[in-house]
Amino acid sequence: MVDYLGITILLGSFILLLILRTPISFALLTSAILTSFYLKVPLMSVAVQMVKGIHSGRRDNGSRRYFKKDY
Repeated sequence: MVDYLGITILLGSFILLLILRTPISFALLTSAILTSFYLKVPLMSVAVQMVKGIHSGRRDNGSRRYFKKDY
């Protein structure tokens, strides 16, 4: 079952905040919080998912070893 009102709140608030020339990160955060209030999702789980998304982009595959100065 698709919640069209939730999608409308998410996209509508995001686009409205962009039209008002707010920074993109603030617009994303605000629209996510507004939608989570409507969907009755705990804010802590929203925060955990955002942090997971930030840390999933981190790569630590040993590429730093090429930047060490050995001389």
